[in-house]
Amino acid sequence: MRLAHAANNDEQTLKAFADREVAPDARVVTDGHAGYNAANLGARKHKAKVQTKDERRKNDAVQRVHWTVSNLKRWLLGTHGGAVKPKYLQAYLDEFVFRYNRRKNTGVGRIAARTIASLVSRGPRTLEDITRKSQPYAAFRS
Repeated sequence: MRLAHAANNDEQTLKAFADREVAPDARVVTDGHAGYNAANLGARKHKAKVQTKDERRKNDAVQRVHWTVSNLKRWLLGTHGGAVKPKYLQAYLDEFVFRYNRRKNTGVGRIAARTIASLVSRGPRTLEDITRKSQPYAAFRS
């Protein structure tokens, strides 16, 4: 899973996200949002699945996305009391993604090794970087 705090969902933003996070040969399944099109998804195979009121939830192609967003909202409200400011939202999304993508890891060693690898692959961050500067999603930085 990948999450990004974006100012909007226009074609340019969706294209920047897809180019950075979605493999060129990936098969993409989305809801019926018109912004997901060949202009921003490129040559990726795309299937738009519009759910009708009559369909049962078990047939929902994007049900996992719905659950993930629900869990994210619950985590932000429960753990952080809803006190997450937009300036820091990308950092919280990054933490949620890190935890979510490793939720089935069984060994503490693997989690520790990946955490250390992630830490050493990036430059140091100062207290000012963490507390005063906004850290937008990498694909949206100018």
